[in-house]
Amino acid sequence: MKDLLDSGRHVVTDNWYTSLRLSDYLQTRDTLLTGVVRSGRGPPKRMMEEKLEKHQAVFAQKDNTLLVKYQDKKEVTVMSTLYTAGMVEKAKTYFGDKTVFYNKP
Repeated sequence: MKDLLDSGRHVVTDNWYTSLRLSDYLQTRDTLLTGVVRSGRGPPKRMMEEKLEKHQAVFAQKDNTLLVKYQDKKEVTVMSTLYTAGMVEKAKTYFGDKTVFYNKP
């Protein structure tokens, strides 16, 4: 991975590798990070204890690192140095005809 550092790349990791320590290190090497976070690896305790209803989210930001905890069928926490938090107006969601693609031989 040394060849990829200091070149503005974006690394995507799973919950085994994602941590605040890695995020801080990669930022010093001009490399972005996005990944799923284990509950004990970085997110503030207060954020992890907050109970969410389906389709709710909470955000935390430290310097250039954004943490998002989202509840759908299960709870997921994502860390990113690429994105920032901001308020947006809630948009309507439309569920019309869905096109499904299948792998056909």
